[in-house]
Amino acid sequence: LSWLLFSKKSFDISVLKTKLMVLFSALYFIYIIGLIYTADSKGSISTFEAKSAILFFPLIFGTTGILDSSLLRRIATHFIIATAIASASGLIYGVYQNYLQADSIDPIPGKNILLFPGFRPFLMGLFCLTAITIAFEKIRITTNRLKYVLYACIFLFSITIFLLSIRMLMACWLLIIIFYIIKL
Repeated sequence: LSWLLFSKKSFDISVLKTKLMVLFSALYFIYIIGLIYTADSKGSISTFEAKSAILFFPLIFGTTGILDSSLLRRIATHFIIATAIASASGLIYGVYQNYLQADSIDPIPGKNILLFPGFRPFLMGLFCLTAITIAFEKIRITTNRLKYVLYACIFLFSITIFLLSIRMLMACWLLIIIFYIIKL
């Protein structure tokens, strides 16, 4: 609320921060489209309200003037690190649960790669998509060995997205990959 009332906001579409804000705020429209196709309108409205952070988080980060570029780079780097840790630990947990403990040869189901209880698969997928986008942006400005680490992170996040098996996330992944293949 203080951001809305007191913070000085800037909106310049030529700045990368604003472009990313528009891109990630557009993900909220996935829920609006989902409202049209659902049979459970009461449950979808409560989910719609709960997911409002997906709209407001990018708006706050994208328009506030308090965050300078060095702080944003540190936040982005820590976000990639945290998402990589969550993805890697989830994959290790899924392999342990599915192959070692259950002695199964079936593929790892999506929900079994989430280590933290109560963590939703769709949210983890959105974190991975966001981290992929940030990693691609970092690759564009990096000229050293860090590129290989970022490519490894993109591969890890992609594996996580595909194991979660959520079609909307896989479609968004494909669009992001095509966008950065063309851009790079």
